[in-house]
Amino acid sequence: IAEEVFGDSDMEDYLSTKPIRNIPILTGLKYQSEVGSMEIYGMAQIGINLFKIGDWEMEDVYYEGYPIDLMKFEFDGGSTFGFAVGAGLIFNQSFTLSARYFSLGEAKLDATVDVDGDSMPWEDLPDKKISMFVITAGINF
Repeated sequence: IAEEVFGDSDMEDYLSTKPIRNIPILTGLKYQSEVGSMEIYGMAQIGINLFKIGDWEMEDVYYEGYPIDLMKFEFDGGSTFGFAVGAGLIFNQSFTLSARYFSLGEAKLDATVDVDGDSMPWEDLPDKKISMFVITAGINF
């Protein structure tokens, strides 16, 4: 996101960020079948994703030719509609291996920019698609 916003200015080199949070809340269907000594399953889910981009800060930078002591970007959170599909294996009813793809919609990003104590809305941010591919391994107790 920072590279798209700041372009070729290299301002993202001075940027400190906090983590992006995604909380998908999904419901769906799972089909499981036994194949020899293992079980195989597939799933499909739909739901919402609650997201929040962590705040950004830049210190001691120049913006449009003027020195800036502190520039803060505070992003609004939001929610999107999404889905997930996945499959997995269960070995000896104890060990699991699975893969899941999440397509969590397109987030409309808005933020407030604070430049040395002067706040203004920042509404021309690019929309971002949110997706993840997750591989898990585990032990059932």
